Amino acid sequence: DKCCDPVGRCSDYKCPPGYLIKAGSGSIHCSGKTCTAAEMTKCCDTESKCSLFKCPATYSNRLDVTWCSDHSCNQTSYKHCCALHGKCSTFKCPATHVHRLNASNIFCKTFTCTQSDFDTCCEPKATCNTLVCPTGHFLRSDAEKLLCMGRECGMSDTSTCCSLGG
Repeated sequence: DKCCDPVGRCSDYKCPPGYLIKAGSGSIHCSGKTCTAAEMTKCCDTESKCSLFKCPATYSNRLDVTWCSDHSCNQTSYKHCCALHGKCSTFKCPATHVHRLNASNIFCKTFTCTQSDFDTCCEPKATCNTLVCPTGHFLRSDAEKLLCMGRECGMSDTSTCCSLGG
C-alpha cells in the first residue's frame, strides 16, 4: 500500500522580512511537500521591532536597524538595537562658547549631538571684565562686551582685554 507523501516542515520555510521562523518549527507540519505562502502565519511570527527595545542609559535606538534578532527582543543584545550616544566633544559650539570641561565624557541626548544638546555641551566664554590686567595695562572700556579665548580669562587675553596705560 502506498500511504502518503512526506509533508514539509516549517523549519524549511523562508519567512519574509519582518518575520522569524517560529520556535519548534521542525515539528510544525505544512499541508504539502513544501510550505506555501498561505502557511506563512503557521510557520512565522512577527519580529519585534528595535524601536520598542529599551536601551540602557547613554544609548538610543538605532535608526538603521528595524528588527530585533529574536521574536520578543528578550535575547537580542542591546548592541544590535541601540547605539551609544554622541559625546559633547563632537558638538560644534558657536564662537561665543567653549566646550564644557571633560566634554569627551559628557553624553548628548541621542547618538548624534544636536542643537538640543547646546546647554549640556557648551558654556559661554568669559568676558574681559573678569581679567586682572598686568601692571601698566588697564581694562578696555568695553571689557564686559569682549570675549576671552576660554571659560576663564588668562594672560593670553591681555591684547584683547587690556590697553597700555599712558
